[in-house]
Amino acid sequence: MNVFSSLTPDDGALTLMIASAVVTTIAAFLKPDEMERWLDRVMHFGKNTNGAFENLAAQSDAAKKLGRL
Repeated sequence: MNVFSSLTPDDGALTLMIASAVVTTIAAFLKPDEMERWLDRVMHFGKNTNGAFENLAAQSDAAKKLGRL
């Protein structure tokens, strides 16, 4: 017995929408956002893979810009 034989076209569209929502959610978790990039560059505890802030003033300015986003 085929489970999908009773699906209507509307059910197929719903399945595609749910699948695309799952893929989008997973991609959003894997992609770094601006806050993660800022945390990476923080002078005292960041991993600094993309460089570090030159001084505390630059770090503070970047944090203020994040607040405006």
